[in-house]
Amino acid sequence: REMFERPKQGFSLPLSRWLRGELRWLIGEYLDRRKLAKEGLFNVDFVDQLVQEHLSEKRDREAVLWALIFWEMWRERWGV
Repeated sequence: REMFERPKQGFSLPLSRWLRGELRWLIGEYLDRRKLAKEGLFNVDFVDQLVQEHLSEKRDREAVLWALIFWEMWRERWGV
């Protein structure tokens, strides 16, 4: 009864860890330096810096990397 009648609770995903582990392939596929340079939309050196900071655990760049990955997925899907 206490499970169903308690207030809603949020939860977070371990996305930061996943991007360093199981989902690291997304960084390699969608934030590849050559691919981004060819598109010409982002500062490739800056994106590389964000990736390296995250992978080395120097800083948590989960939010911006996730946004960039999904932008690239969306752009690829819709041919923009």
